[in-house]
Amino acid sequence: MAKTSLLTVARRELLRATYADSGRSTSVLFDVDDVDVRQSVLAMRAGTALLGYELGVAGWTIQVLQGCLHLYLGRLVTVGYPGDLLSGSLDGLRLVADENCVVLVTTSRGLISPPAG
Repeated sequence: MAKTSLLTVARRELLRATYADSGRSTSVLFDVDDVDVRQSVLAMRAGTALLGYELGVAGWTIQVLQGCLHLYLGRLVTVGYPGDLLSGSLDGLRLVADENCVVLVTTSRGLISPPAG
């Protein structure tokens, strides 16, 4: 069993994003080879866009922990606020931070075949 404070990780990543040239910072919380789920905390500085964000996985959920952001998936657009849980399949995802924000991204690799070779 492992215990992690999402609030502590969120604060740390948002501080890193504030000073990063890209305006983003991420930390992987959970990723085990034999388990089909990966969780990461992604922080974005206000005004930062993550264009053409392709998670490379079968599906995803995004839980907004702090701030506000727009999510674009194909022709669909939604706004995420703290406490919102958003999910979808992948046609290409774009995130735009309306204000400093932190999200918990959970992905599933279930339908993706491992690379050949």
